[in-house]
Amino acid sequence: MVLFFTFRGINMTLTEKQKNLLRWIVEGVRAGYFPAEDNILWGPQVFNGPSWPNYTGSDSCPEVEFPTLGGLEKSGYINLQTIASDEYKGALTQKAYEAVDSNFAEPAISSQKVYAKNYYNHVETMTENKGNVNISGVQGNVSGIAAAGENQTMTGVALGQISGVVTNSIGQLQSTNTPEATQLATLLEQLQSAIKNESHLAPEDKAEAMEQVKTLAEAGQKPEDNALQKAAKTALKILKGTIAGLPDAAKLAESCAKLLPAIATLLSLS
Repeated sequence: MVLFFTFRGINMTLTEKQKNLLRWIVEGVRAGYFPAEDNILWGPQVFNGPSWPNYTGSDSCPEVEFPTLGGLEKSGYINLQTIASDEYKGALTQKAYEAVDSNFAEPAISSQKVYAKNYYNHVETMTENKGNVNISGVQGNVSGIAAAGENQTMTGVALGQISGVVTNSIGQLQSTNTPEATQLATLLEQLQSAIKNESHLAPEDKAEAMEQVKTLAEAGQKPEDNALQKAAKTALKILKGTIAGLPDAAKLAESCAKLLPAIATLLSLS
């Protein structure tokens, strides 16, 4: 028996913090608190956390680190342009307005084929069990399941599956069979292992970090693809932001200090 999802609509990987940030930005643009939808400035403020220098509203500005903002870019809600060291200008996309207006509506699930278009086309485990179909590991509630048969339990997109997707991407990189690709694959395997074994990183943060490793592997497969190279730059920034919040005792920070510069060099991003 095979189950299929059709994920229609909004990306399901945003955290609540990212959703609230996107709501605040969209509301600010619509209220005229930003000069324009393509002129949203963000940068670190030395004494008071990150700042939004051209926001003119009276509401307090959310304090976020770059990984939160970078995640919105990776998901296609905002385009970021570097204007100075650690300072960015953002431009909202149409997808951002649609997401906020629909209150990040959960996608419908239908038909007899599973397409996880906005996440990972992967399902790990199906087992027979009395009761309803139960899907775990996906952020948000999922309803409207149509399936042949009954009494199925599905373990959905979980950290182990994300790691499996990353492993597949690294394997595809290795099959490129060039010295640079082989070296990059080795470094990404080490990075994947360091993320997986970091005890100071929450599961959702590990999942987000794993996504960045997948992006780097994909960029290594197609070094001529400008869009992938841009995505790889963003992935490196997100990883750097992730380890910046870790305690000094975290082994991942030590590993990334060695691995990220070498990865950037092999991708010609340094």
